[in-house]
Amino acid sequence: MEAPIYIKINEFDNVMKTLKEVKDKTAQAREKLEAIKKIAQQEDMAVREWEERMNKMDHNLDEIHSFLNSKTR
Repeated sequence: MEAPIYIKINEFDNVMKTLKEVKDKTAQAREKLEAIKKIAQQEDMAVREWEERMNKMDHNLDEIHSFLNSKTR
């Protein structure tokens, strides 16, 4: 059997206030984390687009190189 816990009312109020503050801070941190995740997703998309463009440029340069080599032989 568990024994009852006695706590002074003013201490209880302080604990409840502190708990609410912690919950509020946690909610704020979660909001910031979601914003960071959104930014990271946007950055990832931009990097993938740059990589695709670089791959297309490499492909085009290879084609130009091959074309010019075929004309000089």
